[in-house]
Amino acid sequence: MDEAKAGARAVWDDPAWQARPVVWDFRGAKLSLSTAEVRAFAEFILESQPAARPPRVAIVTGTDVDFGMARMFGAYREHPSTQVRVFRDYDDAVTWAQSAVEQRNGQ
Repeated sequence: MDEAKAGARAVWDDPAWQARPVVWDFRGAKLSLSTAEVRAFAEFILESQPAARPPRVAIVTGTDVDFGMARMFGAYREHPSTQVRVFRDYDDAVTWAQSAVEQRNGQ
């Protein structure tokens, strides 16, 4: 949990980020979070992130369990300013996240 919070803060502190879409690649991670921890992390994100929120957050997972936990995070993290989707394929996740930038730029 501490690593996840530190990762989120690192993104928020990066001046290049500025509310850009985010792709979190967890294919190589071994996620071992309880439902309560997933909810607590989602609440942390909603309460702590800057006002300029990302338009899209793509989460890429490698296992069925992680996919389910990421979907649960998306449900708990729901906010009108940000769409959250879970993917198995990294390229699909990047394409989806990048399309938010293209839509914003009128392409």
